[in-house]
Amino acid sequence: MDVHYLHYIVTIAKKKNMTQAANELYVTQSTLSQYLSKLEAELGTPLFYRHKNTFVLTPAGKLYVKASEEVIQIQKRLYQNINELQQKGSIRIGVTSHFALEMLAELTPIFKSEYPDFTIEITEGNPPTLKHLLSTEELDCAIMALPNTELFQNETLHILGNEEILLGVHKEHPFVKKYPNKISITPKELCEKFKEEQFLLSKKGNTLRFFSDNIFRSQHFEPKILLETNSIHTIRSLVMKNLGVAFFAKTYCPPNTNIMYYSLSPKQFRVDTFIRRNNWITNEIEEKFCEKICSYYSDDMAPIIS
Repeated sequence: MDVHYLHYIVTIAKKKNMTQAANELYVTQSTLSQYLSKLEAELGTPLFYRHKNTFVLTPAGKLYVKASEEVIQIQKRLYQNINELQQKGSIRIGVTSHFALEMLAELTPIFKSEYPDFTIEITEGNPPTLKHLLSTEELDCAIMALPNTELFQNETLHILGNEEILLGVHKEHPFVKKYPNKISITPKELCEKFKEEQFLLSKKGNTLRFFSDNIFRSQHFEPKILLETNSIHTIRSLVMKNLGVAFFAKTYCPPNTNIMYYSLSPKQFRVDTFIRRNNWITNEIEEKFCEKICSYYSDDMAPIIS
């Protein structure tokens, strides 16, 4: 039994007129009449008394309409319950860097105001760790800053933007004073000019560490490391105290601080990405969350985070 057709009989009973019922149901009168005749033949009894153009329910018709209305209400409650179910749930998202946390800190309250019963579960980690969690379906999606996209050929990947990697040096550092007009630095110059300097580095596995290690390796250079941490705020705070130099993504290079930022020559960029796991079948709300993330940044650069 198709619940859709139950509305046919209920509407005829309500309107008591075939033409008016057909108009309300947006079907032709002949279609409605043919369906009623076929149904009555299947039941072996008429559902309506016909008197000219008036249709009045028979005892069997009253039973049929009552049962039909109950089934229609059951379907309505079922659809409501399914819809309410879709309003609840959780999205498990992984992040590799502070730019993703800053984004989620801004987007989550907006999302929660629209869908208060939805939960955002955040897991922090490096790209290999998050890739594993995506492959084992322990995460639904991830916002990652990557050196390149080679690691994620089998996932659905959306590029949010590219961020330039810069060298940060305190403005009172001798290098800055000696080269006041300099705006970029080659790997060779970097390793020569800062060979006695303390470096503040991200931990192994971090994308910024990938770039710094490549630079040092290309110059056969062993840097003096003051500390290793994935807290970009800690690193920036120490550079601002002139306790070392460090690499930053441009997102974390606000103007009007006491840090001078230098482009690398040739320029280096990390890729900010949004990645979905395979086989993640999203509902409407989850898809809206993904859309908010993908539309957060402009095509070429994320907002500067102070």
